[in-house]
Amino acid sequence: MKQCNQVVNYATSERAFTPQQELNIGIRAFKELVIKVKDNTKMQNKFGYFNGIVNNLMDEPYFDYELLDTF
Repeated sequence: MKQCNQVVNYATSERAFTPQQELNIGIRAFKELVIKVKDNTKMQNKFGYFNGIVNNLMDEPYFDYELLDTF
């Protein structure tokens, strides 16, 4: 989760998402991964698949501030 959270201001080390938002995104990503594993989705690397889900979830609300407030 930490490696996917982009730094937006290097001077202050401010990140794009707060720790609470990171937690909520991580929970959503883990739930989605569990659903995919139970559905027997073919995947070679479960950790890489989880990382891809996290990246997609973090890219989606990064530019949509209204959606970002719902986390």
